[in-house]
Parts: sequence; C-alpha cells; structure tokens
Amino acid sequence: MAGERDDVYPFPQTAEFEMAKRKFFSDFALAHLSQFRIHQSGGILGKENRDWRNISEHCLVEAVAADTIAAATGANREILVAAALLHDWFKRREIERTCATNPAQMGASLADIEKADRVALEKFGVAPVVIDLAHANILAAGDAEYLGSRTLEEKIMHWIDLSTQDTLVVDFRERVQAAEQKDAYRAWSESLRPQYGGKSLSEIDIAVAAQEQAEIERLLNIPDGALVTWIRSQIENKIANKLKK
Repeated sequence: MAGERDDVYPFPQTAEFEMAKRKFFSDFALAHLSQFRIHQSGGILGKENRDWRNISEHCLVEAVAADTIAAATGANREILVAAALLHDWFKRREIERTCATNPAQMGASLADIEKADRVALEKFGVAPVVIDLAHANILAAGDAEYLGSRTLEEKIMHWIDLSTQDTLVVDFRERVQAAEQKDAYRAWSESLRPQYGGKSLSEIDIAVAAQEQAEIERLLNIPDGALVTWIRSQIENKIANKLKK
C-alpha cells in the first residue's frame, strides 16, 4: 500500500512516531481503495510497478493535505480527496508518451493524453465532478472571469498540487522553480502564453496560487504565508494522536 516512504513529512524521527506515521497514511489509503485500484491500473502501484510508486505516494500526500484544508474550510472533502488521489494516476502513461514527443508538439500530445485520461476514468465509473476536479490542477484559462468563477474545491486542488513536491508540502514557488529547471516543462510553459494572456504557465500559476493561498489563509484565520506550516502541523498532530491510542 502507498504511503510507506520515510520522507513523507519531516517530523520527529522517533521509532514510535515513524510507526504512527506509516499507520496514518496506510489507514487513509485503505479508506480509499477504489482510487488506489485505479492507480494500479495506471501502472503506478503494485510490486511490478515499484519504480513508479512514488507517483502514487505523491497523490496520497496531496490528498491528505487537501482533506486537511477541506475539513477546516467547509470544502467538499469527498470529491476533493478523490480528485487529489486521481490527479496523477495517468502520469506514467503521460511520461512514457511525452518522452518520445517533439517539444514543439508537447501541447497537442498532452491534450490527447488528458482526453484518454478522462475517458478511462469514466470507464472506471468515476463521477464527472471528480474527473473535472482532478484536472483543475491545470488552469483552463487566465482571464478574470474564469478564475473568479472557480469553486473553492477547484482553488484548493490547483494550490495543493502546485504546493506538493514529491511527498512534501512546500512553498508553491519552490515547486514551480524546480519544474522550470526541466527543459521540456519550460518549453511547454512558454508555449501556453497565448492561452494565458501573454503569461507562461509558470507565471500564471504563481500569480493565481498566491491569491488562492491568501483566500485559504483568510478562511482558516491564520497569518499570511502560514498555510504550508499549518498543514504540516495539522497532519503532525493527527499522527501524534495515534501514539496516544
């Protein structure tokens, strides 16, 4: 089962805490087996897919973080957790395909992959609202009307994906900067300027994520810039509570 890596969160590394942490993430995964069965179908979970398991673990951590925010803001936890768990289930297929794609054709290739992703999820019986939310991590447009019309769940989904680097919740700027070090990503980001009113994907992501974070922090009534620390603290407390049982 996913969630067994030792670096999911940089909490106190006592043996007791490590056991509680593993149980916490394992229990969360067991409560969402239908999504993890889809992970296995996508080739990111199971003994035969060990080299791709990090993607499943990333989805698990992102879902736990999204659930933590949703529980405190009134967002729909059920659909948000399902969407977070499924947002990268097709990532292996995407990577395998785009690695053989000319950078100039990256946009068209990713559009085809998203379509295949959606069709497959429909066949698995995933609700349309969850499928749409799972793809809300990529902004459909950059205009004020679209951005302002998004639901709280869509905003959380976009922010949490930008803020989850592997199995760590980090400042979203750090995640974007890391992505920008990859030539293929940078070329794709630049190619989207017409879609985002002259801004690259990285530029629009950073601008929108800053607004999303400020909104979420207002809802939580926590200081500006404290969201990442708050999420880590909330999850650490949940894990620590398992030590008391």
